[in-house]
Amino acid sequence: MTWSHSVRLLFVISLILQIIPMGKSAPPRRSCCQNGGTCVLSSFCVCPAHFTGRYCEHDQRRSKCGALVHGAWTFRGCHLCRCVFAALHCLPLQTPGRCGKKNPPCVLCS
Repeated sequence: MTWSHSVRLLFVISLILQIIPMGKSAPPRRSCCQNGGTCVLSSFCVCPAHFTGRYCEHDQRRSKCGALVHGAWTFRGCHLCRCVFAALHCLPLQTPGRCGKKNPPCVLCS
């Protein structure tokens, strides 16, 4: 199960728990999450728009990846890179067929 599927599953579970009457219960806790996230089962967070991470601690709007969204892949020079939690992480090995060119196309320039 991928991370995005886990988040979706938690979101669905939180919706079901809100719909099914289970007697008196405490309101959802927000103390275990940051940036307005809702705490589910005392240890998981359902994050609002633009926030990711276990505790909703990463703001995608403050990304060092430029226009790339979280999880997107791109080339930076000769390397294949991925935007993860607002930072661009590149594979250490050069991508075959990309570095023989005089000026490889820059998909993400910063």
